[in-house]
This record gives sequence, structure tokens and C-alpha cells, in this order.
Amino acid sequence: MRKLSRVAAVAGAAAAIALGNVSSAEAASTWYAYAHTSGTAYGTFTDDGDTFRACDTKSDGLGVWLKITATWYAGPNDVPYTGSFERYFTPNAGNCTNYTHGNLVEDRTVKLTVCLGNTVNGSTSRFDCGSTITAKS
Repeated sequence: MRKLSRVAAVAGAAAAIALGNVSSAEAASTWYAYAHTSGTAYGTFTDDGDTFRACDTKSDGLGVWLKITATWYAGPNDVPYTGSFERYFTPNAGNCTNYTHGNLVEDRTVKLTVCLGNTVNGSTSRFDCGSTITAKS
């Protein structure tokens, strides 16, 4: 009986060591980019879920424009494609709008530029752009 309890103790210790070495999932990272006048608009990219966010912090009638450069899977064969796309978010006075891409290639460079924007007669113009930030998907 004593031999059996020693075997159980050794097995239990081995299981505890093995479980102690299991790594936990990495926490999501969020990067911030600002329009030139940072108190007016900003954007974020969060790698967990490939989510972009445009935030309009001032009730001035202007919207937020995001330019995103990234690599994503495209086409029926999920071929990696690198390119840029733009999204304009209408004025939202103090609120944020999420845009989820959801198909970015992992561990690749993502660039994000945030500008103020305005739509007049169906044409969107952008101005007051901040510095482009570089993140990882």
C-alpha cells in the first residue's frame, strides 16, 4: 500500500509540473493612431479579432477617415494579399465605430493612418492626417 501511495504522489507531482508549464494565451494588443490634432479623432487596431476602431471625439461635423495597409487572405484559395483599403466613418460626436476585418494574416505588419474627413456632394476628402503607426496582426 505504501508503494502505491508513493507512485500516486510521483504521478501527481509530474501532472502538477506538466500543468504548470502550460503557457497561457497571449493577451490582445491594441495600437493607437491619432489625427494631427489628437484631441479631435483617433483610431485603434486590436490584433485579437483584427478589429479597427474609429473614434470621433468632437462634435464638429467632421468624420474619421482610416487608411489601413495590411496582408489578408483573399479569393477562394485564401491566397495572402497585401494592399491598402480606406474606410470613412461619418461624424459621430464623441463615439467610436468598430470595423472588423477578421481575415488578416497573423504576425504581419499592419499600418494605420487616421485623418479627419468630410463628405461633400458624395466625395470624401481627408485632411489633418496624423503619423502612420505600425502594428502586428
